[in-house]
Amino acid sequence: MDLPRIRRACILMMILAACARSRSSGEAPAEDDPLANDTIPASFVAVTDASGDTEAVIELATDSLRAPVHPQPRFVVLPPIADTLAKYMVFAARGQSWYAASARGKRMLIDIGRFDGKLTTPAHKAAFREAIDVISPVRAGDRFRLYGPWGSDTVTVNGFDIWNGRIVATLAAPPRVDSLARVKQTLIASAVRTDSVAEPVTGRCRRDSVPEEVWLHAGFARDSVEQALRDASIRLPERLQNTLRVETSHAIGCFADSRMLLIVTLVAGNYEYVRQGAVAVSDSGGAVPLAVLDPRFRAHVALHALDADGDGVDDVAMRGRAERLGATVVLRYNLVEKRLERLATGFAWERN
Repeated sequence: MDLPRIRRACILMMILAACARSRSSGEAPAEDDPLANDTIPASFVAVTDASGDTEAVIELATDSLRAPVHPQPRFVVLPPIADTLAKYMVFAARGQSWYAASARGKRMLIDIGRFDGKLTTPAHKAAFREAIDVISPVRAGDRFRLYGPWGSDTVTVNGFDIWNGRIVATLAAPPRVDSLARVKQTLIASAVRTDSVAEPVTGRCRRDSVPEEVWLHAGFARDSVEQALRDASIRLPERLQNTLRVETSHAIGCFADSRMLLIVTLVAGNYEYVRQGAVAVSDSGGAVPLAVLDPRFRAHVALHALDADGDGVDDVAMRGRAERLGATVVLRYNLVEKRLERLATGFAWERN
């Protein structure tokens, strides 16, 4: 066979393959491609809230898909001081939609990353903001929809700061959000990217009290979960056995047919040994066991309930704990699967 002819045929096939790839690159990603689509679960679009209104849920899913994602320049050239500070910055993933927000220092902040350095001079602070403008996935002027225990509001990023080693976005927020941030010591919300301004929503759930029957049923559930955790615990070394303790916390809210989430944790040492159980307690005395899906933290302390995703079913803000580290975590209540799954996390800390 003629070798030049074979060589020409191979080259022609390579050209045809390259053209096919070029044409396919302009096509829309497949709907079932988990890497090509937003991280919002499709179930958010189909779930209606307690009043039967789906508008807020649909807005949540479609808004975040249209929200701007700032591209990362392939070659970043920064002034010397900003370039040095950038080496100590770690940000959230560029395509991330959900963030944790919290009231710190009497203002509402969104955690967007970590900073392992110090800003000691005005020149450092100016260089810090210069680096943020180039490499951060969140920029000044970006909009977020903030979901908290009060309801939901649209906020705008108006600056950046450092809070206990975390890079945080400061917000231009409505007066009611600013007022709550100045008053409430523990105020946690979820923040999702958006490119539009929606009307504020005021929550209708009462989270300040529940009937005495719920407390009674919660007490029975706590004892049962604790006993189950102890029965399933392994034999611990004496050092850990002497520190074995039970930590119990709860959140009152509107969890569909339940009014309270109860978290019972069996802990030893500095969270070296952890066994945890979660239960949803209803007015009628029903107690539904819940799985807790949080890949980083095995122990949690419930802080308060909130509708963190706008679906009309309350979720829960928690303090996640592990050995020598902790963070603020927002767990979504998956009513269908009967589990708590992580929606957002931030304001992490570590101890040596």
